[in-house]
Amino acid sequence: MATSPEARIDILESRHEIDHLVSDYCHGCDKHDIARFMSIWHDDAAWLIGPPYGNFTGHAEIRHAMEDLIWTALPETHHWTTNHVITFEGPDRAKGVCDVSCDGFTPEGQMLLIAATYWDTFERRSGVWKISERKVDLFYFKPAVLVDADATPNVEA
Repeated sequence: MATSPEARIDILESRHEIDHLVSDYCHGCDKHDIARFMSIWHDDAAWLIGPPYGNFTGHAEIRHAMEDLIWTALPETHHWTTNHVITFEGPDRAKGVCDVSCDGFTPEGQMLLIAATYWDTFERRSGVWKISERKVDLFYFKPAVLVDADATPNVEA
């Protein structure tokens, strides 16, 4: 446990930087900002999505997964992460866990409801925090039934 004021400040600043990585993941994905999305990963990072997309290691594979697989299958997404917990294992390594809810839309306009937990490993290398591994535990990836808001409701008195 950090006791010096410097060490405690470093933990607070590190936590802030790590929170930004988690947010930039969502913003980069949802806004199709590949530069922002790729900036969160170490060069040798692993993105372990599992089915339906697979696992990817290194910038080239992660970029391919986002641009050629995910954005092709889900050209519109909206991520919300919550319950983010960060545990420091040392001054330059931390574990994180957060839950995510995501609405995605296929090219045909079918909405998908997605829920998962992200298990992260963050490392500070050369003074910069980035993700070295993100494992995705997917709970559901299911089509949603959308109601036509202009339709007259069928309500019996």
